[in-house]
Amino acid sequence: MRSLTSLALVFALAATAGAQEISDERPLLLSELAALLRQGVDPAALKLLGTKVAGAISAAPANGASPVILSAADKAKLGAIVQGALAGDPAALEQLNTFPGWNIPDVGKGLRGELSQLPPGTATRPTPTRVSETLGIPVADQSKPKNVLEPLGHGVYRGDIYDPKKLERYPDSNRLAELLNRLSLNGTGWVTHQGTTVRSAAGLLDLLRKQEHTVEAFDRRSIANFSGLYFKAPGETKYREVVAPVWLDTLRPVPGKSHTLLVPATHSEMVFAIRGPLVNADVAFYLGIDHQATFRPTAWLRPSWTGSKTLRSFKGKDAISAASAASWVRRNLTRLTADRRLMELRSKAYGQLGVCNDATALIEGRMGLKATHWPLIRLPELYRNAGRLTSVSDSLPYDTDPAVVPSLKRVIHPLPFVPGKFPDYFPDLASDIDALVAEAKARGVNLGIVGATKK
Repeated sequence: MRSLTSLALVFALAATAGAQEISDERPLLLSELAALLRQGVDPAALKLLGTKVAGAISAAPANGASPVILSAADKAKLGAIVQGALAGDPAALEQLNTFPGWNIPDVGKGLRGELSQLPPGTATRPTPTRVSETLGIPVADQSKPKNVLEPLGHGVYRGDIYDPKKLERYPDSNRLAELLNRLSLNGTGWVTHQGTTVRSAAGLLDLLRKQEHTVEAFDRRSIANFSGLYFKAPGETKYREVVAPVWLDTLRPVPGKSHTLLVPATHSEMVFAIRGPLVNADVAFYLGIDHQATFRPTAWLRPSWTGSKTLRSFKGKDAISAASAASWVRRNLTRLTADRRLMELRSKAYGQLGVCNDATALIEGRMGLKATHWPLIRLPELYRNAGRLTSVSDSLPYDTDPAVVPSLKRVIHPLPFVPGKFPDYFPDLASDIDALVAEAKARGVNLGIVGATKK
């Protein structure tokens, strides 16, 4: 999942390009950003900004869809928090840093409520296009996307920044993603390379592996970043990151405290790295807010506050197996979207079929591995009577079920920070995790914690 608390979710991405340099200063909390804005912006402008932020948060910038449906009560609550924070109310400032604090069973209720509104109709599966093509790498057109930061006003910007090293591989990464996506869906298409023809995504990567390329896959975890928020103070040239995760309630009591554990929503993806004499590419597979489970070129420079770690790594034939499983997930979720007519819903397929974590968990479930993801929000009723997909899905937890209480392992493993070494902008989270880890150790529970990595 990429943050619903973001000030920027309500704005469409504008085409303002240029070279942006990110400050190495500590990232700002949303409450700290609100305090800075109060110092130099007149109250009327602040109120207008707050109204825009709170009034249209149900529309994500890229496609007008919402990552998770906000109820009328959530919208009203967010509006009051934003206006209160901009006015300097201490309670609102504190709430802004941990909004919305959803629990997953309640998210499930919202998803089911919308699903129940789907009118009767006839499902139609799209027919895969027959495509016969060559590898096409290296790509002739080596043009690359540029950084885009949209000014939202008063020094606040929103957008995405590319990693210069990965950007060099972007054209070939994009081409490889196109091939893998097509091969995942169409059993009538193929790719021919150096006299050999392949008909599957795994077959293409295995062909490269046999031609002196290394193929690796990584189960990558980070904090979800829906916002892409930055702040540039007057007179400054560098952009400062703004911490804006969406907070979720695990419903797990924290020892010695009167509250349950809140954690930032995490993003997971299966990253494939190919290196060799011809193809050098990075592609990531996940279910995104564009409602597609798909291979994507990956070249983003993730904000430092999102962290990063690799929970599992696969090399050689194991990486090919991961690609085969990802292909299988893409094919089945594409069919399920059509069969259940999910694109006719206001929120469409994302959320109903799950989120990024569900797609990655389905890959590993298909490979016979145990789930280490939380939350998994797909609705079980949508996965009924879907053949092998049903059995793989049923091997994984359904966190929208109120009877499912996530294990501490499943809550901690997705977090990209090690207990005892959390950044100082997550002090309450660090304290709560430490208390839970200490309790688990006292009971002799081995959490098998995996630390952060730059992979």
